[in-house]
Amino acid sequence: MLDDPSSLLGAGLALAAAVLFAWANVDLRRAGDGGRGVAAVATTLWFALGLVVAPVLVVAVAIGRPAPPPAALLLALAAGAGSVLLGRLAFFEAVALVGPSRASMMKNSSPVFVVLLAGAVLGEWPTPVAGAGIAAVVLGVLQHGLSGSDRRVAASDPRVAVRGLAIGVGAAAVFAVGDVLIAVAVRVGGDPVVLGAVVLLGGWAGAVALAPGTPLAQLRALRGVDGPLIAASVGMGAGRLLSFVAIGLVFVPYVAAIVATAPILTAILGRLRGGADEVLTARLGVAMLLVVAGGAAIAIGG
Repeated sequence: MLDDPSSLLGAGLALAAAVLFAWANVDLRRAGDGGRGVAAVATTLWFALGLVVAPVLVVAVAIGRPAPPPAALLLALAAGAGSVLLGRLAFFEAVALVGPSRASMMKNSSPVFVVLLAGAVLGEWPTPVAGAGIAAVVLGVLQHGLSGSDRRVAASDPRVAVRGLAIGVGAAAVFAVGDVLIAVAVRVGGDPVVLGAVVLLGGWAGAVALAPGTPLAQLRALRGVDGPLIAASVGMGAGRLLSFVAIGLVFVPYVAAIVATAPILTAILGRLRGGADEVLTARLGVAMLLVVAGGAAIAIGG
């Protein structure tokens, strides 16, 4: 990867996406319960549509970016329905059942599914060194997740915890499917920037269809949305777009592993932004070392 400028650019975009996701996570926490449910997903995607997708598509048309072939467009729309809509809904459901730390821990096992799917669908596997790096990143994220103290788990009913964790793992698998679909779409011949915008467009269309009220009523309701949720919407939309562009430049499991570092970056950014509930512990330090070591292995062996 180090001797390939396009791969380095892709890794940089993936890291920028992780930072944007982390920034959005901090704002989403400040939004409170306004950041959950299908209506909230639709709200975030409305803002992503107006402040991220529309400008990107306008610029793409203005500078003459080629339109993706129909097969690539269909794959991008399917990725939108999966990773942007269904994955996010499943994740919010897991949060409601087992709390944010454990749900995030399950969601960020996504690189494992990406490796398996990329091998099965694309016929490609990480190099041994890069594979060890991906494993180190996943272990680091899990190490951080285990430090969470989610008190929402109903100890009196273990079935609730099992269901929540299963849904969290399901969300990870859905996000992985979306990433691999984008990788396939790029290989079909699509422009990654345009395809990334189409993915968000597909997620928006599905969310609007499922959310209560007509599209016009949903638009009117946006006037009462708080600033943190708007900022989170833009951060998540821009992060998703950058991650999809990165997938067009570098092997998809490497992108997934870099993006999966978002929870650790969330803890750091939350503390820097004045979050009193963010404590930089020794466990977080170990997680950071694992992630840095894993990232170095991916860069050297990828």
